[in-house]
Amino acid sequence: MNVVRCPNLRKLPFDSNIKISKNLEEIKGEQEWWAELEWEDQTIKHNRTPYFKPQDW
Repeated sequence: MNVVRCPNLRKLPFDSNIKISKNLEEIKGEQEWWAELEWEDQTIKHNRTPYFKPQDW
């Protein structure tokens, strides 16, 4: 998943009931964008963070 210059994207379509898809290899985006995402709870963020790869576009 690549997120490029989407400042209005504040939430990703993950919740605590959805397991990580085996197809999800990584989430790429700007570090600032990732830091400002809103999460239903911190467990979701914790489980998705290993997939995040910061990018400078």
